[in-house]
Amino acid sequence: MKNSKKHLNLEHNLKNYINRNHRNFKNLNSKTKICICIGSTASVIEALERNYKVFHICCDPDLEKFQSYYWDKIKIYSYSNNIFEYKLKDKGKLIKLNNSKRTNFVTKY
Repeated sequence: MKNSKKHLNLEHNLKNYINRNHRNFKNLNSKTKICICIGSTASVIEALERNYKVFHICCDPDLEKFQSYYWDKIKIYSYSNNIFEYKLKDKGKLIKLNNSKRTNFVTKY
C-alpha cells in the first residue's frame, strides 16, 4: 500500500489540512501523542483512555461519529462535517485497560 494512489492522496490531503489549520496544532509539543482514526472504529475509545489527542475522519458522520447522546463521557469538537476531535471528560469511565506490557491469555486453575 506504500504506493497506493488512495493512500498517497489521503496523506497529501491530511498534510494540507494540518498546514491550513496549523493554529489548531501549534500548541502541541513533541511529547503529545496524536491518533488519527479513519472510518468506523473502536480505537478512538482506546486512544482516549491512553491519553492520545484523538482526531476522527468519517465518510458518513451519521453512522461513524461518536454521538454525545450515547457517549456522554466524551467531549466532541467538530472541525468540519467529517473531521472531529474527541476528549475524555472522565478517564477510566469508558473502558478499563490493562497497563501491563505482558498480557497473560492462559488462565491457570
